[in-house]
Order: sequence, then structure tokens, then C-alpha cells
Amino acid sequence: MKMNKKVVIFGLVTIAIVLAGVLVGATLMSSKSFDDFKESLEMKISTDKTSYSIGETVLISMKLINHGTENISLTFFSGKTSDFKVLNEQGEQVCLWSYNKVFIAVLRTITIHPGEVLSYNMTWDQKDNNGNSVPAGTYTIIGYISEYSDTVSIKIQ
Repeated sequence: MKMNKKVVIFGLVTIAIVLAGVLVGATLMSSKSFDDFKESLEMKISTDKTSYSIGETVLISMKLINHGTENISLTFFSGKTSDFKVLNEQGEQVCLWSYNKVFIAVLRTITIHPGEVLSYNMTWDQKDNNGNSVPAGTYTIIGYISEYSDTVSIKIQ
């Protein structure tokens, strides 16, 4: 079957544009810049406990709070709206929640109204990106929603 050269080129360009959007992740969409809203939005991450037994599931809560007086719209270019990574005591990344996950390529906007909180609850099974259990120690979890991040430390004993 012979393909029209223009159709193939159009298809490749479309795929490239979608992939570029997915790789970018999320952006703040407004007539104002990111710096205009930097002080209005606050990111908070917490866990259900500060200390865990080896192998115990870590419950992670991430919140993005609009302390401002205007609506703030975040536009995401994929189904991924939040993420977290886990660092060991040496500062090495042992886990990235989104590692090896596939997200739908979709353009969507979430508006956070003044006083509103955008919340995500996630879990970490204490495994690294290769599926191995991590050893006892202190770990730092860095949560992300759009350009915002926060950290929390936990102990695994």
C-alpha cells in the first residue's frame, strides 16, 4: 500500500507536537507570568507518619493552595498532574513515581479558585525504580504539582 508523502509528514509533525507537550508536563496558563502567581500558590507535602517499618506503604498527601485573590489556571499536557521522587541519605534518587508509567496525551486545564486547595494522595511501596525494596534509612520525598514542589523526610526502620 502506497502512502501519500504529505500524509506521512503531517502525521510525524503531529506526533512530534504531542510528544513535546507531554514532555513539558504542565504550565501556568494566564496573561500573567509564573512570577506573578509564585506567591499566591503554596505547595505542601506530608506523609501519614514520620517513621515506617520496612515494607510498609507510605501514604503521601500533596496540596497546592491558592492564597491569592484571583483564579489560577494550570494547564497540563498529559494525564500526569502530580509526581514525586524519593532520595536516599546520599541524595541519590531511588524512586520516581512516574518512572515507567505511560500517561495519556491530553490537554487539560485545572483552575484553582482563591482559597481552594488542589489535593493529590499517592502511595510509595518502599521500592526503588527497579522494583527492589529500599534498605532502612532516612529518605526525602519531593512532591511536584506543576512548577511547585515541597519536601518531607521519613525514616524507614
